[in-house]
Amino acid sequence: MLPKIPHYKVISCGKEICTTGSSPVKVIAANYEAYLAKNSKALNPATDIINELLAHCFLKLWNLKTPDVAILDFSPDLLLPEYTKSHHRPSYYQKPIFGSSWLEGAFDATAFFKANTKFDTKVFSDYNDLFKIGLFDIWVENDDRKPTNLNLIFLENNKGKFNIIPIDHCYIFSTMKYQDLKPENFFPIANENLLISDLAKSLKKYKHENRKWDTEDKDYFYLCISKCEKYFDEIIRFLPKEWNFTDTDAAILKSFLFNAERNSKVFADYLEKTS
Repeated sequence: MLPKIPHYKVISCGKEICTTGSSPVKVIAANYEAYLAKNSKALNPATDIINELLAHCFLKLWNLKTPDVAILDFSPDLLLPEYTKSHHRPSYYQKPIFGSSWLEGAFDATAFFKANTKFDTKVFSDYNDLFKIGLFDIWVENDDRKPTNLNLIFLENNKGKFNIIPIDHCYIFSTMKYQDLKPENFFPIANENLLISDLAKSLKKYKHENRKWDTEDKDYFYLCISKCEKYFDEIIRFLPKEWNFTDTDAAILKSFLFNAERNSKVFADYLEKTS
């Protein structure tokens, strides 16, 4: 059973993280923890933050590192005058928003271009997580993690190793409306995946030292999607009703994610990118 997503009131807010996308703001919630808070602007359903919450739950079931998340109530009265007006209109905060835990000390993976020696792989708690994230991205058809924008952070753990943590999942499901998703339309994208980044390419030869890597990854993939299917209905119940994710959306997404033919193509694409 997945842990329930907590729901907190925002009690104070700080700086805006200016990006070309959601431009989240750092906030403190009623549990006195810091979060990066994202609103969904005028989207109905709130597709981008729905995607964030779904991806978080799926990543948990894939045993991949992911920041803790919360659903946040944010009063428009807390908005600071310096925030970008187009991203932070008071009307965008009339319904719950999405919060991702602020990870102090984490740094952007784009600063780490590649592993030059096998010794470099030892800095990670498990460098194979990079490949699992690449496979995950193919499965959820993530448009926004690619060699030019890794959307990964590294965070040192208590053993002095770095965890590889994927972030920002607004643009999964090919950035499409749920009703437009069709499993038969799966089409591998050649140049827009983490697996063809310099970092992944530099780690590939060390991964291949395990001659059973492809069989083990296949077993892992099908176990993970089986768990996601088992808990799918429970995950959907975590979504606030104000985000307007309908039963029809759920049925379409379920048939899309767990279509056997599509998932066979997903794994075949992963093998091609990883071999």
